Amino acid sequence: MAILQFNYAEALLIMKPLLLFVLAMSVYAIFVFKFYRFLSRRDILQLNLDRHNHLRPRLLRKTISFGFYCLKFLIVFPVLAFF
Repeated sequence: MAILQFNYAEALLIMKPLLLFVLAMSVYAIFVFKFYRFLSRRDILQLNLDRHNHLRPRLLRKTISFGFYCLKFLIVFPVLAFF
């Protein structure tokens, strides 16, 4: 039977990538935790785009409001949720 020799230089070579991996996993876990807490809020997008809509004709104002709604919930939110 061969006796395995333990060498500190080899141990440091092995531990350095391991510590980097553990650090990266910890940063990723914190990011996921914070991001899921952000996604779990009731109103993720606090964009009040209607405040920019100062048009007089009601039909045009409603059309622009619908466009802002589509922008907010059909484009921005799915991209945010996909991320």
